[in-house]
Amino acid sequence: MASTRNGTRSLLVGIGSVLLVLGGAAAIALPAFFGSGVGDDDLPGYKFPLRSDPIVVVPPASNASRHVPSEIERVLRGYAESGGTVYDPVELPEDTRTSIAAALDDAFGTPSEPKLPGSDSDELKEGGRRYRLSCAFCHGLTGHGLGPTGIESDPHPRDFRLGKFKRVTGAGHATGRPRRSDLESVLKYGLPGVPGMGPTGLKDADIRKLVSYVVFLSIRGEVELALLKSHLDPEDAPPNDAKAFISERTAKCIEAWKKADEPNPWSIPLRDRPERPTPELQDSIRRGAALFHSSAAGCAGCHEAYGSTPRFRYDAWGHPHRVRNLTEKDRLWSREPLDVARQIRFGIPAANMPAHPSLSDADLADLVDLLRELPFPERLPADVTP
Repeated sequence: MASTRNGTRSLLVGIGSVLLVLGGAAAIALPAFFGSGVGDDDLPGYKFPLRSDPIVVVPPASNASRHVPSEIERVLRGYAESGGTVYDPVELPEDTRTSIAAALDDAFGTPSEPKLPGSDSDELKEGGRRYRLSCAFCHGLTGHGLGPTGIESDPHPRDFRLGKFKRVTGAGHATGRPRRSDLESVLKYGLPGVPGMGPTGLKDADIRKLVSYVVFLSIRGEVELALLKSHLDPEDAPPNDAKAFISERTAKCIEAWKKADEPNPWSIPLRDRPERPTPELQDSIRRGAALFHSSAAGCAGCHEAYGSTPRFRYDAWGHPHRVRNLTEKDRLWSREPLDVARQIRFGIPAANMPAHPSLSDADLADLVDLLRELPFPERLPADVTP
């Protein structure tokens, strides 16, 4: 029996080695399926594959349009023919890619032995194990969002490697970095209406470990991106000392994540939601609707018919992103009044939604009342039609 088990394990390790050579989605298939039994300590030399998918620097000038999710790489590569700027990491000489990969491995370790300055190595290791069990099939081994099942998902799973996210409630609005509590909330409660992103059911302590690993993947991916760009950008030059470059960029990323977690005292007075619509609420909704369609707010320019008319814009990753349908209950990640007001005031940089610093607090309160009630047409005034 022991001989059979050892033979089976050897076969799995051999298969895993072949998948690892392929990199990308194929590289995570075996360890993600078998969990911690294979892929953590049993696959010698198991490393992060170097990025091979295209880097969108500038999307095309043409309007974004719906695409087949599984063809996203082809879509992104095609931007270069439509006036966009795209870098292809695969075009780098193999010896350059090998040296970059080695420098990143030295700095950040492996999936089963991750490392990050100032982080608890045991917490990262356990977070990585949970990530491969629960998240990697969609988000991919490196957090690229193009895992075996993620490649077919619409919308695409989040690509962590830019250091940018769309759900941001704290002090990281300018950079697009969330609070750790933002990420914890997503894992705890899920994202209604987003396939595969239901509540994880994990204990709070395990969620915190998983978040630590997501932050690790984001920092590693952001540093990798900067290093690749230095080799691919014709106006840039590769660093003379890759190790020092990685160390400096990593420190900046860590500091940016810490800043995002700083207390954000921003607040405005908002109305409580009455059990039944009152004349005051309906007046506020009318003002909000007028503002929504005005040039001062400019919301209707993107959210045509409050978003029920499908329109697409390029997001920070260069993906064609469907503008949010504000009439759908499950498409709002939060209907908490302050969260909605914060999105309007500060924008959503990763979704290319502009900020509105000039709107008054009263204007924001009216817009919040409108957006909070749009999914419930029975609560709207007769002259406001979603």
